[in-house]
Amino acid sequence: MPEALELAPRAYAGLIALTEAAIAWRGRDLDLAIRLANQAALSLKAPSTGDGYNLARALAIACTEDDASAELPELIEAARSTNPDVGFQILGLLARERGGLREEAASMARAAGRLDACRDVLAPIEVIEAR
Repeated sequence: MPEALELAPRAYAGLIALTEAAIAWRGRDLDLAIRLANQAALSLKAPSTGDGYNLARALAIACTEDDASAELPELIEAARSTNPDVGFQILGLLARERGGLREEAASMARAAGRLDACRDVLAPIEVIEAR
């Protein structure tokens, strides 16, 4: 039980940082978004919070021009094997790095339903309409 108590505050801090990173990204404050997304990833790097970690890493990658090719295969596989509500967001964020992911991300976004409802970072419609 002590491990669960230690994880909970970290996970909450990670989710808050992820939300703030998404807000900064939408506001085009990319330096802040990267810092917060990386903070979220550090806080969410645990087996029970893998989706949050992968989404935070994808957001950090979307905010930078740095080469992330080494990390992409693992994130793409995670997106494909998780809940479509999270997977389409990961693929949608990574589609900038790999244009070939756009159609797969859009297909997953359509499957998620409620097209105009924003999830953690993206709404399905944003991924479907992305060019």
